[in-house]
Amino acid sequence: AYYVIFLSYKADKPSFFDDPIQSILAMFIMSLSEFGDTYEQFNYTAHPNIAKVIFIMYMAIVALLLINMLIAMMGKTYQDIAERKNEWMRQWARIVLVVERGVPPAICLQQQRNYSQAMADGRRALVLRLEHNEAEKEELRCISEMRTSNLESRNRRKKLFEEKKRNIK
Repeated sequence: AYYVIFLSYKADKPSFFDDPIQSILAMFIMSLSEFGDTYEQFNYTAHPNIAKVIFIMYMAIVALLLINMLIAMMGKTYQDIAERKNEWMRQWARIVLVVERGVPPAICLQQQRNYSQAMADGRRALVLRLEHNEAEKEELRCISEMRTSNLESRNRRKKLFEEKKRNIK
């Protein structure tokens, strides 16, 4: 656009927009905030107002693109940091796996008895106890009651279904 506008350039000094390649280079230089000499040349064209409007639109678009690039770069940085945050856990798990694979199974079972508890079915399991406040305890009780109620209802429905099945035969 500037190359076409500057075809009507009438001044003693040479123009920055004499050919299309120089026009592209001049636009790049203007995007780097070096437009003092270039902006003055707009007055020596046949359409100085159009040149200035295009210049303002170009600078606004450049500013928006730069802000968009900044946002994209910050988003990428945030994503990299979030990925690295979990990376230590993966590395730790990998080290634990390597160490566990190096220990014979008999020793693993012997050590398991140190930190696990026997369950009702004879298997051993790691039991963690958390401290709960009263509201959490009440919520856990309600959940337990709902589970119990749900199981009882299911068992009753199952018995009714089996009785109906027997009556049909």
